[in-house]
Amino acid sequence: MADEIEQHTLEQEERGKVRQKAIVEERERIARELHDGLAQVLGYVGTKVMAVRLNLQKDNVGEADRQLCQLEEAARGVSLDVREGILGLKMASQVDTDLVAALKEYIRQYNNLSDVHADLQLPSDVLVSLMPEEVLHLLRIVQEALTNSRKHAHASQAFVTLEKNNGTLFLEVRDNGTGFNLQSALEKRNGNFGITTMRERAEEIGASIDIRAQPGEGTSIIVEFNLEGERN
Repeated sequence: MADEIEQHTLEQEERGKVRQKAIVEERERIARELHDGLAQVLGYVGTKVMAVRLNLQKDNVGEADRQLCQLEEAARGVSLDVREGILGLKMASQVDTDLVAALKEYIRQYNNLSDVHADLQLPSDVLVSLMPEEVLHLLRIVQEALTNSRKHAHASQAFVTLEKNNGTLFLEVRDNGTGFNLQSALEKRNGNFGITTMRERAEEIGASIDIRAQPGEGTSIIVEFNLEGERN
């Protein structure tokens, strides 16, 4: 009995270390994303300000106004990026084993800050308990997908669906946006809408991810995760 208690204690300590490591790594990753995004936008703002000044010097008021409108849109976009990043940091700190509760809270807060409404669809009896790091990666896949819906697909509506069937978890994020050419996006080293990152996150927890997109037909991202033992 004493050996079993000691073994259980060691396992709990190890799980705690893994969870803390995942949280720290997630915070660092989000911080890098925010830093890189802000640096890119600030460079864009500097270029646009120079263009506005030159157009005003030439009395080209119409073109200057157009550039200012683009600056306004960029400022609005980066404001949403920062708020979504802060939400990601908060969720990384608070995540536990209850995926359903985490999704409900994330979607609630997301809808308070984004102009893309996300509808969470859950079966009435769904209950999913995972390791905290697994919940964290799944949440971040959802966040990445919803960010793409807003920034790139210009969607007005997104749907997040969670289902559990015969020991397999299905998590889908789909939108009514513009879609994109998946093959072209994959061939780009940069600007592939976070596809590589989402796939890496899925692989990290032993899940598979299927991305379906066509120009003009919206996007659907489906994560398939095999549950084990008590998780069923």
